[in-house]
Amino acid sequence: MNFSIGDKVIFINEKLKGRIVDIKNDILVVNCSKLDFEIHKSEVIKISKDVESIYSKLMVNNPSFIISKNEEPTQNQDKKKSSIELKVNISKNFELDLHLEKIIENLENVNYQEILQLQMNAFYRGVFEAKNLGIDYLIVIHGIGKGILKRKIIEFLEENEAIFSDADYNKYKGGAIEIKIN
Repeated sequence: MNFSIGDKVIFINEKLKGRIVDIKNDILVVNCSKLDFEIHKSEVIKISKDVESIYSKLMVNNPSFIISKNEEPTQNQDKKKSSIELKVNISKNFELDLHLEKIIENLENVNYQEILQLQMNAFYRGVFEAKNLGIDYLIVIHGIGKGILKRKIIEFLEENEAIFSDADYNKYKGGAIEIKIN
């Protein structure tokens, strides 16, 4: 199936729909409720008029079938955005990568004091969006570094009595936390 930027799609194994915002070979970046997911093109269905009709019937018969609606910013909202725009991308494996180059496009406008706050803002937004989308768990990749970001995340999780643990050490080498969302 051919996909284009702007196409609406439904996820096959998830209760999500969204709009394609980027295409990287066979990987689609799909925006769902202001959150971008990277997913293989075989894991979504392009919404045609027939699919939209079936999907609409599912929504009427089972309102919980839809978790979010794609909200597109207006031109005025785009103009009001600051020079630093956070990108919050959750991969198909429910990973939220907080490495600076993953959450900010233009690193030139960032000073050292802002980095931790930007990463924490991306973390808050990612957890909030994961909860809104009904995702059961989220793996937050904070990196190894000096441990400052990890400590801030753990402090927030403990304050909010969240259930979390270190993510698989073999895969993340101590640079990620798995959070139960619910």
